Amino acid sequence: MTEKNTIQSTELKDQLAEITETMKRENIEFSPEMKAYFDENLARLTNGMAKGIMPTKKHLDEFISNIKEWIEMPKRYREQRTSIELMKNPEYKLTKEQKEELLNTLKIRFEANTSRHNGIEWVNVEARLNAANPEKLWSLKEMEVTGGEPDVVNYYYSTGEFEFFDCSAESPSGRRNICYDREGQKEAKKRGEKPAGNAVDMAAMMRLGGILNKDQYGFKLQVIEEFDKLTRSWILTTDETRERGIATFAYRDTDDFRENDVYIGGDYPYFYNVNRGFRGWLRV
Repeated sequence: MTEKNTIQSTELKDQLAEITETMKRENIEFSPEMKAYFDENLARLTNGMAKGIMPTKKHLDEFISNIKEWIEMPKRYREQRTSIELMKNPEYKLTKEQKEELLNTLKIRFEANTSRHNGIEWVNVEARLNAANPEKLWSLKEMEVTGGEPDVVNYYYSTGEFEFFDCSAESPSGRRNICYDREGQKEAKKRGEKPAGNAVDMAAMMRLGGILNKDQYGFKLQVIEEFDKLTRSWILTTDETRERGIATFAYRDTDDFRENDVYIGGDYPYFYNVNRGFRGWLRV
């Protein structure tokens, strides 16, 4: 085995010290399952080293990567995915009671906001939801519990799919204080800041279709009603813009000196505050 493919004890110590410091700084404690995983693998590594058996770099990288991935999750997702096994193979489904509660909430909102979905009947939406992959309902539940208030805004005749947007009056309250993406979040932490996560990773964890892009936000959502009068929402940033070190956000401009219109601007990806979250979409 070549030297470059093995690790030294100092490398393991450095990696563990970084994890310990991160958890202390972020006030994170291992769940029982994650603690067992950590202790078991650490013992295997250190016992092997004591016998002169140096583990491969691939083994260390996988171990450290799994721990860091769990640590970097927003708190609510760490609590849901308490073990490595569940992180890799999570069960994205609702209980019968959760499903009934979700459908009732969606029905009430649908019937109270008919202007968002003219010509669409709830009975057809409900039938589609009942026949849908359980993962879709799980994602809608995540939109709901994070303050997104999802509602139907479109129907695709070619596929029979209904499209849901986050339709809360302001940027979803359970998704604020977040940077735009993981790179931005890491930069914020380097600056001594403590963001609650980032929009790109959170949308992926929620299994959404994605973050609303400029057209979805400006020419669909804000045409239906006026949203984000007091808050801001990250929107999907093009690769070209992101490569320039900028991420895109938008809101409803209500300045007395401007027309009541949608403002789309750029900001540092590591920026975050209590008034900025993100809006997502999902097709069912």
